[in-house]
Amino acid sequence: MTYLVYPGAEHTRFQHSLGVMHLSSAIFDEVAGKGDLVAKWGDEEIKRCRQLIRLYGLLHDLGHAPFSHAAEKDDPEENLFSSDLDHEQYSRRIIQETKISKLVEQTGVSTRDLIGLMSGTAPDPHFRLLRQVMNSELDVDKIDYLLRDSLFCGVAYGLFDLPRLLSSLTVYTRGTSSRLALDEGGLQVAEAFVLARYYMFTQVYFHRTRRLFDYMIRKFILDLLGGGKLPVDIDQFLAWDDIRVDRELWERAGGRRRNHWAHAITARKLMKRIYESGTHAGELELQRLRWTSLRLKEKGFSPTQVFVDGAYKLPHKFPRNMKDDPDAVNILTRRGKAVAITERSELVRKLTEPINILRVYAARAFEKRVEKVIEEVRRIASGS
Repeated sequence: MTYLVYPGAEHTRFQHSLGVMHLSSAIFDEVAGKGDLVAKWGDEEIKRCRQLIRLYGLLHDLGHAPFSHAAEKDDPEENLFSSDLDHEQYSRRIIQETKISKLVEQTGVSTRDLIGLMSGTAPDPHFRLLRQVMNSELDVDKIDYLLRDSLFCGVAYGLFDLPRLLSSLTVYTRGTSSRLALDEGGLQVAEAFVLARYYMFTQVYFHRTRRLFDYMIRKFILDLLGGGKLPVDIDQFLAWDDIRVDRELWERAGGRRRNHWAHAITARKLMKRIYESGTHAGELELQRLRWTSLRLKEKGFSPTQVFVDGAYKLPHKFPRNMKDDPDAVNILTRRGKAVAITERSELVRKLTEPINILRVYAARAFEKRVEKVIEEVRRIASGS
């Protein structure tokens, strides 16, 4: 729903998937040469792994629900997926249970290997490096969406020096497997990457109006599902795409089939933000928000009248030392020693407070009543 806030953000997840596929092979080629992997793995294994990582990049987001992350919430009542499923599991099932499996096999790659790589369950020692390319704090998924979203949203928050980052990536051997790393000269671009991600979350992904639109479209889809969850059956699941939801949205925006959420989205009848915390709300503010949410429910406010939102994200997951996460992307010193990025970067080490933005929204007719509840909870919490 971001295009309703940033009008240029009309790019698709398909474009992103093509970008991830391209970057995955670009990084693989870069580190394969530096690590002399051809000599270590052999030509055929290099070709197999390169094809695997490209397919992983192309197919990694197949399982997203309509309107993507708006469908997934920690609250089981709000989550459109069944409690034991997520979009990554759906991605793997779509590959296995549709004609995509045969198409994968036609590229000379085993579907079983691809699923093992995507799930992280395969014992292949070469897959550790491939997983880091696709699933780490410097992975191609994050690289692509930060640059792509910055471009299409028309903001500079997510920009960093991509050519420098790619040229700084290298590989080293630990035990029986090769690992992804940054050479020492790439430390500053890694810091820029972390800051780019931090600002994209605080300024774009957690934008107050964008979050509200996500809430509204999620509520609308829940209504379409009759309060249930997205189908577990893959053929039925695939029938739920953005086009179907968008068509239903406009058909139910008015007339006999009018739906509250469809009308509110299409007519831009938005709730007003009544309260917002700072970027790094602490435990006291979080507890106060929980009390506020409970108090609003006790007073009978409905989801169409009030929305209590908590936007949470860690700025990064780089470990304090290599023992905490042996699969992390580390710095490779000039002497060939691998050390955690946090051991070399004061900036990354200090950027540990989670992004935690708390908000309360209310429909226009209920603003004053909601404000009174917020003030009541504030007084109780402060003991005044």
